[in-house]
Amino acid sequence: SALGDARFFRLVRVVKLVRIFRHLTIFPELYLLIASMASTMRTIFWAMLMLAFVLVVCSFLAVQILHPVMKELASPDTALADDCDRCATAFISIRASMVTFFQTLIMGDGIGDYLIPLVEGDFGAAMFLLVLVSVVYLGFSNLVCEEEGQPLRHGKW
Repeated sequence: SALGDARFFRLVRVVKLVRIFRHLTIFPELYLLIASMASTMRTIFWAMLMLAFVLVVCSFLAVQILHPVMKELASPDTALADDCDRCATAFISIRASMVTFFQTLIMGDGIGDYLIPLVEGDFGAAMFLLVLVSVVYLGFSNLVCEEEGQPLRHGKW
């Protein structure tokens, strides 16, 4: 069948690719670069999963801690409601909180729109955001850098 032939040719291409990678040991520097890239991708994958878990937990807490404060700050009679369309719903659910945290903490966009009014408006929200920013920025960036530096210090890949 045509589907069986396509699978066979795909298998042949994969075997050829594996043979090419086997010949890369002739060039140790190139092999080292490719092995380093594979190690980096594994680290980034696990760091992304761990970051997603931290953001889910923090989003759960944000719905409880930040949403009431933001709801009060973004009430229709305040200036924040006029300046920010999404502020009233930024922490209304876990999903909305994750989107807000991804936008502000990971992408670095809208920090002034969402986080600064919270810090100025409530001390508890400020402490929660301080811990969250510390964990995401300082903790994860140092974790990934530390993990990637380990093989170099111990002389193994």
